[in-house]
This record gives sequence, structure tokens and C-alpha cells, in this order.
Amino acid sequence: AVSWGMGDGWVVFYRRIRPQKQTKNGRKTQQKSHAGDNVIETGWETVAIAYPSQPILDTAMNQLSPSPYTQNEDETLEELLNLSRNQQLSRHQAEHLEELRQGRLERLYETGSLCVSDLVPIIVDNGTSTLPSAILAISRLGGFVEILPVPEWVWLPNHLDAQNSTALEERLRYRGYVPNLMEFSDVKALSTSQYHVDITAMDAYLTNNVGAGDGSPVEIVLASCGRAKNRDTEEM
Repeated sequence: AVSWGMGDGWVVFYRRIRPQKQTKNGRKTQQKSHAGDNVIETGWETVAIAYPSQPILDTAMNQLSPSPYTQNEDETLEELLNLSRNQQLSRHQAEHLEELRQGRLERLYETGSLCVSDLVPIIVDNGTSTLPSAILAISRLGGFVEILPVPEWVWLPNHLDAQNSTALEERLRYRGYVPNLMEFSDVKALSTSQYHVDITAMDAYLTNNVGAGDGSPVEIVLASCGRAKNRDTEEM
């Protein structure tokens, strides 16, 4: 999983493509370089992406500081949002609301609040016959954390159960649609704003005896650091 540091906070999941031997006249051959060494052609394919989850987007939008250049637009946006909760908007109102939302979202991207500051993969194997579980913890610079369960087909593409259980996602991907895992997984989101205003690094720890084989749940402890909310104190 890679985040390219953009303001939109996307995470891209890549999977290595295994090299395939070329055939000539029914016989397997290997491509050679000018120096006589064997050339192994490898590559990476994009299998999924992860946008910031909706709770994170909503919270970040609400925490966005008002801009003196967009005061009228912000007031109109709030009026339309309140109106939409009580009645159906007209087509013109709905289009205007979407334009205002997009404008605020672009301003949110510019702040860097959604930028990914750390990615922590967590592989849990409790020693049973079931597949290990893969989880990706995502921290964002604005003080947000997402716990994203990664479907088996992303990281175990050749496993029969993984292929059968996610046939829809696979069909969509091969049609040119890259799935957003935030839409297919039960994502847990939280904010660190009570303690520190941003997150610059994060790590994860498993607390129980992994591999014991008794099927007991695994507890995951996340540790993050950032600028303390009280500026008189040091970083936490």
C-alpha cells in the first residue's frame, strides 16, 4: 500500500505481477540481455484504492477554518445543508449545493489535513485453519486514524476462497473499475483531537499470544504521536 503524499489522501494498493516465461515454437525460453544475463520482467498492478472514509471527510469539513474569501459561499452551504435535512431540494439547489461542497473539499485538500502521515500493516494469524486477517491502519496529518480491514483477494489473489467470496469486486476491477476499499470494508475511524492536533507517526502492537491456536481475539493497540493540543506542552 502506497500513499503518494497528495492532499486528497488516497492510498493505492499494488500487487506484484509474477514474471511469465516467453515461449517460442512451444518451447520455453528466457530473454537475455546483451551481457548474457537472464532478464526477469516484473511489474506491479493496481488492485484497489482507499479514499478517506466518509466520517473522516465530514469531521474534517466541519473543522475547516472559515476563509474570509469564501464567507458567503460557506453561509450558503450551511443554509442549503439545513434545508436539505427538512425537504427535498430543487434541481438548481442540489447542483449549487454540490458545487459548494466541491469547493470546500478542494480547500480541505489544500490544507493537507487528509494527507497520509503513516501506514501500518497488521497481519493477524491466530494459529487456526482460517485465513490470516490483514488490517491497514492509516493515520492522517489532521489527527485522524482509520482501521481498514483488507479483503483477502487483495493480498491472497490465488486463494480459492478469496476469489469466490469477492467475485463482484474482481469483475469490477477487470472492467476497468478499481474498487475503493472504504466502500467494501467495515472501517473504524477516530480522531486524536482531544489529545493532539496532528499525527506525524504511528505504530501498532498485538497484545495477546498470536498463534496460540485457541481462536481467541487479538487486541491491537495503536500508538501515535503529534503536536499536543496544549501548545505549552511538548509533543505526545
